Amino acid sequence: MIASKEKDPVRTFLAQLEREHRTEARLEARTNEAFRLARVDDRTKHFQPPHRSGDAAIHESWPMMTARVREEFLNNAQFKKAVGGLKDLVIGPGLMTFSSPFDPWMDLSRASLADFDEGFRFALEADDWFEEWAGDPKQCDVEGKKALFDMQALSFSEMMLSGDALLVECRRHDPGQITPLCYQMIEREQLDTTKDRPAAPGQNKIIGGIELDDSNREVAFHVFDAHPFDDFTPFSSSSKSSRISAKRVIHLFSFLRPSQSMGATWLSAMGQTSLDRDRFLGAELQTAIKAALLALIVKRENPSGGSLSLDDGTTAEDEFGNAEIVLGSTTLGIDIGLKDSVDLVESTRPNSTLAPFVDVIDHDSASAVEMSYYRFTGRYEKSSYTSVRGAHLDDDAHVKPMQNWFGRKCAIPIRQRFNAMAAASGRYKTVTPSQFLKDLRRYQRFDAIGAGRELLDPEGETESAISKLRSGLTTLKIECAKRQLHWIKVLRQIAMENRVCDLLGVVLDHTKGQGGQTEGNTRSARHAGESRQETRERIRSEEY
Repeated sequence: MIASKEKDPVRTFLAQLEREHRTEARLEARTNEAFRLARVDDRTKHFQPPHRSGDAAIHESWPMMTARVREEFLNNAQFKKAVGGLKDLVIGPGLMTFSSPFDPWMDLSRASLADFDEGFRFALEADDWFEEWAGDPKQCDVEGKKALFDMQALSFSEMMLSGDALLVECRRHDPGQITPLCYQMIEREQLDTTKDRPAAPGQNKIIGGIELDDSNREVAFHVFDAHPFDDFTPFSSSSKSSRISAKRVIHLFSFLRPSQSMGATWLSAMGQTSLDRDRFLGAELQTAIKAALLALIVKRENPSGGSLSLDDGTTAEDEFGNAEIVLGSTTLGIDIGLKDSVDLVESTRPNSTLAPFVDVIDHDSASAVEMSYYRFTGRYEKSSYTSVRGAHLDDDAHVKPMQNWFGRKCAIPIRQRFNAMAAASGRYKTVTPSQFLKDLRRYQRFDAIGAGRELLDPEGETESAISKLRSGLTTLKIECAKRQLHWIKVLRQIAMENRVCDLLGVVLDHTKGQGGQTEGNTRSARHAGESRQETRERIRSEEY
């Protein structure tokens, strides 16, 4: 055996000193970072969060964070307003989808009405069938409880609260079904996280119950057969999960990072401000309650000179045994000396700084959910037309991209799925299944139109739209979409109303152009049943 060498204490000391010098050098370098946020000093030495991928950060924080958010949504007015306000802006009564089967490369200089007729009739038929299916909970919801637009609103709320919304494609073959297609909503908590595993040769990664291939594409979802936190579900059912192909699932979540494949609540940024607001208002409320109690201070030259005489004729007591006196029902009897006094302590609550401080917190909360302060708080009393209109435009700038995203990810895929199944089952009379399959690009084209709303001056906005239409800066399609109207249906309805007016001899002055009846007037009312050309010729002959 070779004897081990004894440690040299001098060498050990020098090595330790060298390590300390290197540590000090690193710390000195950190305090001299070019970017202030990277420096480490007395104020920031405890603020050194670890680096985590998007999925890892969400996975470790999601259970507690989501449980708290759901609790706050039930009991905190700010959380409820944040979810409801943004949902109303983005979804409103629901994102509508309309067929757009017209060839974008058509030569319009040579096109006739017949060239549009086939696509026009298909669009009307397809839209009509879809509206009937989407508006009937027994058709589109496997549970028969929610219409499609209700499911859209609930999906958006779920995304805000838990980060994810999941709609699973199902089939029902009940009598009266337009198509077997229907959907089931499941909560993120129903994903089976016990299946989670890292990627390995021949094995996909599963994180948060979502199975991903080596390209990070969704392959399947592992879903508990029943909600695991449902008190009315047997444990054996809630502990069993099924593997559902990703082709059947619409998974909605908002990306915050490229390394993210699951969602996180949108309300995390307002968590701290909400807690601060709740604690501050709670303290102020308790102080105000105490200060609101009647307090009399009796100052006597001789402290034993008597007591107050208070008696309202009852023996009521509070929970601590103190006598309760009804004010206004008794008189105050007391002997007051020349040098005695009785002072009433009056409350100074609420604190004069309360409202400005709460405004600052509410402004931060509105910023956390990217909503204007006025819409978030509903406090318009100190606003001006310019400031509120600017806030509404800011809301629109944030909402429109979200509407487009929701349309691409949810509304249009569902519409395309329904359209294909309706065509395959022979529901459409304007196109055969074989014709449909030969030209999917034409028959599966749709416009998604989000919630429309007027701004603060509807008349002014209308005049502005008319001016832009006349100058070619906008189109009827764009302006109708702003009001959640489909331009083809608007034109068809106008044509229908004009035709009925012609038949009944009625002239409606809808606009300066009389709603398309530019040649009509009260004289034409005496000649009901004339064609428009006959009316024009008769009016010209009468004028000359």
